[in-house]
Amino acid sequence: MDYGFQDFTYGLWTMDAENVLEAMKVELEGMRYENIYMEERLIALEKALEEHKRLLAEYKAIVELTDHLLSDIGIDAGFDNLNENNGNFDEETIESLIEEAVRDFTEALDKAQSRPGRPGDGGADGQA
Repeated sequence: MDYGFQDFTYGLWTMDAENVLEAMKVELEGMRYENIYMEERLIALEKALEEHKRLLAEYKAIVELTDHLLSDIGIDAGFDNLNENNGNFDEETIESLIEEAVRDFTEALDKAQSRPGRPGDGGADGQA
C-alpha cells in the first residue's frame, strides 16, 4: 500500500472541507449583516407606520371638527340653512361659533396627540 497517496488524498479532502467551512462562515457573516439591516429597516418602517397612524388620527379629528363646525352654521344640509339665513349672523353668534370651533379643535387635537404609541413620546418603541 502506498500511504503517501492516501495521505495526499485525505489532505486534499481536508483542504476542501476547510475551504467549504470558511466559505460557509463568510456566507453566515453576510447573512448576519443582512439580518441586522432588515431588522433596522423593519424598525424604521414601524416608526413610519406609527407616524402615519398619528397623522391620520389628527386628520380625522380635523374632519370631525370641520363637519361639526359646518353643521353648527348650517352648511351640512346642502346650504339650505345658510341660504335661509342669507349668511347673516350677528357678531355675537359668529364669535360664539369661532370660540366653539377653537375649543373643539383644541380638544380634538389634544385627543389625537394623547394616543399611546407615538414615536418620540416614549410610545411603542419605548424611546423618548
